[in-house]
Amino acid sequence: MIDQTKLETRRALKSIYVVTVGCIAGLLIGGVLIASLDLGAKAHVLCVLGWSSLWLSTLAYISVRGECLEARGLKTSSMTHLGIGLLVGVVGMPVASGVAGAVRELLGRAPENPQLAYILIEGAPIWMTALIGLLVVIVQPLAEEILFRGTLFSSIQEVWGSRVAIVGSAVLFGAMHGELSVVAGTMALGMAFGLLRARTGSIMPAYIAHVANNGIAFLIIHLG
Repeated sequence: MIDQTKLETRRALKSIYVVTVGCIAGLLIGGVLIASLDLGAKAHVLCVLGWSSLWLSTLAYISVRGECLEARGLKTSSMTHLGIGLLVGVVGMPVASGVAGAVRELLGRAPENPQLAYILIEGAPIWMTALIGLLVVIVQPLAEEILFRGTLFSSIQEVWGSRVAIVGSAVLFGAMHGELSVVAGTMALGMAFGLLRARTGSIMPAYIAHVANNGIAFLIIHLG
C-alpha cells in the first residue's frame, strides 16, 4: 500500500505538471493558430487575449474540478485581509515595474514594457478598450490565482511546506510570462501574492492584489 506521503507527493507533482504543461501548451497552440491567420493589429490583440483568457480559465476549472475548493484556497476572506491585499497590489505595481525596468536596462533592451502591445492599441474604440480591460484586470488574474495560488500552491504546500510553495508558485508564475524582464517583475509579485495566500489561507487577498496591480497599470497606460 502506498503511504500518504507518497500519495501527496504524486499529487503535487501532478499539479505542477498540469499547470506548467497546460500553460505552455496553451501558449504554443494559441501562438501557432493565431500566427497562421491574416489578422490586423487590433484583431490580433483580441485573439491573443481572448485565447489566453479562455485557455487559462478552462485550465483553472480542470485543476480544481472534483477537489475540495476550500483546501485549494477558494474561500472567502476577511475585509482586513482583502484590504491588505489591495495595499499589496498598490505598492507592488511600481515595485514590479521597477524590477522589470532594471532588468531591461541591465540587458540593454528598450525601456518600454513589451506587454504594452497587448494593452494599448492606438485608435481602438471604447468597447475594445473596455473588453481588454475586463480580460486583463478581472478574468486573467482570477484564472491565474486559481492555478498558481490555488491548485499549485496548495499541492506544493501539502508536501514541502509554505516557504517552498511561495517560491515555487512565484517562479512558475513568472516563467509563464515569457519575456525575461516581465518574468522578473511578475516573479516578485508572485512572491507577495504567495505570502498573502500562506498567511490568510485564501486566494482572495492575492486576487485583489492582482486586480489592483493590473488595474492601476492599465489606468496609467490609458490615462497617462
